[in-house]
Amino acid sequence: MASNAWNVRGFLCGIMLSCAGVALCMIGTTTNHWREWETGSGHEGLWRNCTPNCTSIGIQHVAAYIHVARGCMITACVVAGGSALLLPAVLCGKLGKKWGMTSGSLLILTAVPILVGATWYGAETKGPYEFGYSIITAWVAVGVLAVGGVIILHTSERLTQREFLRLN
Repeated sequence: MASNAWNVRGFLCGIMLSCAGVALCMIGTTTNHWREWETGSGHEGLWRNCTPNCTSIGIQHVAAYIHVARGCMITACVVAGGSALLLPAVLCGKLGKKWGMTSGSLLILTAVPILVGATWYGAETKGPYEFGYSIITAWVAVGVLAVGGVIILHTSERLTQREFLRLN
């Protein structure tokens, strides 16, 4: 009985970590502080370059690593967001535990494109630049999503359908 309560609490913890990971992924994707100049004169993100006035970074004549980082981050946000949206329905018993295991697996796999995009962008950051909070947020999202996905995968594998319905 106590083990079942811990499994439900673990699943709830996994949901909270997954939602936090999705939020971190979205913050990292939408903010413009991936790279900051050491002199403090400006910063750059996936979408805007601010030196000192902000201008949009278009689609044409943009380096490949920016396209890769954009694509990876957008893909990760969509997949992780969709997986996180399924989890309350799994918890309430509307979907089976296979959906919980699928969501957990997708959350773990979502960490890969974030890691690829952020690492490639970071590898191209040479010169008088420092990493900004946006790229660090993306790297933190990798760990949070992976841990949340592992917890969800582990707890949804151990819970039965009746235990999902009994949340007391």
